[in-house]
Amino acid sequence: MTATDTNYHIDQHGTYSAVTLLPAMNNAQWSDIEQAGTDIMGRLNGTKSPAVLVDLTPLNYMGSSMVAMIVRCWKNVQSNNGKIVVVCNNEVVREVISLAGLTKVWPIVENREDGLKELGVSSTEGGSYLTIAGIVAVVVGVIGAVLMLVGNVDLNVARGLLFGGAGVGFLLGLVTLVKSAESGRFWGLGIVLASTAIAVFGFVQQS
Repeated sequence: MTATDTNYHIDQHGTYSAVTLLPAMNNAQWSDIEQAGTDIMGRLNGTKSPAVLVDLTPLNYMGSSMVAMIVRCWKNVQSNNGKIVVVCNNEVVREVISLAGLTKVWPIVENREDGLKELGVSSTEGGSYLTIAGIVAVVVGVIGAVLMLVGNVDLNVARGLLFGGAGVGFLLGLVTLVKSAESGRFWGLGIVLASTAIAVFGFVQQS
């Protein structure tokens, strides 16, 4: 499940949650940042031993109020016997965290895949289901293409399988490409390309 705001968004998976802070947060008023922290904690509360990934990679700067918000969330996670990992690949943002003395208490990693390893969860969790569903959709599209070539079934049925499979596969591939960790993006791209090729084949056969 994904909660989206102009300042942040949360991806809640089976065993972990990913909180991504967006550049617009730097221009937000303190009251808005405080409210964002309250909203984030509200979504994380109720989870036993929460595993939280805080993704700062969209940022090229981070103010003290944002640091304070993350500290607040971190303390909340700790009180629930959870763990937090921060993803940061920007030197300026990392320096802000370092000056606050938080590099000694937060695991800081370069990318989400390393962050998930630090949390002890699989980088493909959640995305694997989308990948499997996308592959199945591609297979359905291929079956439809084969039936169109063979011509021994109703052409409308073959077209339905081809374009239905290609369409669903394309959408699932895009979602996998955007939401998955680095290793899952390869599959997402492959599904998108395969679905596109199937759809092009279907249009050519109709012309």
